[in-house]
Amino acid sequence: MKFNQQAFLGAVIFFAVAFASSPDVQAEIFIGSNTSVNTLTVASNEAILISSIKIPLDVDGIQFHLDLNGTNLTNTTYDIKTYGQPRAVAGPATLSFPSNSGTNSVPVCLCFQRIHGTSIRSLAIPANTTNTLQVPTGMTCHILQQIDEFDPPLASIQVNSNTVSGLFIGGGEEFSGPATLTIGSQHDNFVSYYLTDDSVNVPNGVLQGPTGSFVITVEKSTDLIHWSPVIFQPTGNDQSAFYRLNFSH
Repeated sequence: MKFNQQAFLGAVIFFAVAFASSPDVQAEIFIGSNTSVNTLTVASNEAILISSIKIPLDVDGIQFHLDLNGTNLTNTTYDIKTYGQPRAVAGPATLSFPSNSGTNSVPVCLCFQRIHGTSIRSLAIPANTTNTLQVPTGMTCHILQQIDEFDPPLASIQVNSNTVSGLFIGGGEEFSGPATLTIGSQHDNFVSYYLTDDSVNVPNGVLQGPTGSFVITVEKSTDLIHWSPVIFQPTGNDQSAFYRLNFSH
């Protein structure tokens, strides 16, 4: 059996941070009708992780309205099934499907998990403007997948005196600090992300987890592309903890 250490560590780090200090996780389904506007609310200090967005086969996409921490955005989403990292929206936020009554009114189904006390954040990017994300020294910024994967925002990355511009931000990127990300879009958009402390030197085969209560997830794949969780392990409130993975017959 082959073991992809990088993919495993990435999965562990994502779920450890997403569920950090948050054993309260709820799986939910949101269904929006084609006759009225239906809203999905994400409270402060929580996020939703969307695993699937389904709309009728004969519809290209559906517009939805997003009020993200007081910033009003109009986005478009498509029929998607998430492989790898889920799409995320951090609160306070309100999603409305469709964006207004009578416009692109089609039913929609969202499958998601609601995570309380998460470290995930969402950054609003109104049309034709930019927003800045600072990555401190000693930390790494992990960008999550976009809901609108066909119209990702653009970013310029500045590290010390060096800058590179015009980079698509679609999800999966990792930026080590110190760095400044200036993100913009021609259309209303947003980026969801989380920050982690840079790894310390630990013995071979040992992974250091964050402090506090969180969940470790082991994922399985038959092709190293599509991953599904097979083990969920909640932890305690230890001030420091180390983990290793063992295989045995």
